[in-house]
Amino acid sequence: MVDHPALEVTLVGGYYDMAVPLMATRDALRHAWLPPSRARLVALPAGHSVFADAPGRRAMRAIIDQLLRANANHQANPTTSQPPTRR
Repeated sequence: MVDHPALEVTLVGGYYDMAVPLMATRDALRHAWLPPSRARLVALPAGHSVFADAPGRRAMRAIIDQLLRANANHQANPTTSQPPTRR
């Protein structure tokens, strides 16, 4: 994310997921010093496999569609013209 300042992260998880609890993911993001404005945590009313049923698949599709539209808009109207930095 340092090399790509426009990069944002969307994490999707099930509210009832006991294998990868959402609050643990949220805490891991905070400890990684990821700016909150560049991370989105989406909780779906599901367990670990949020896409196991039709409502979960519809929700995942809406999230992915939103990401693709945002990426297309970003590529059409980039906010930065600087190339990624190298470390």
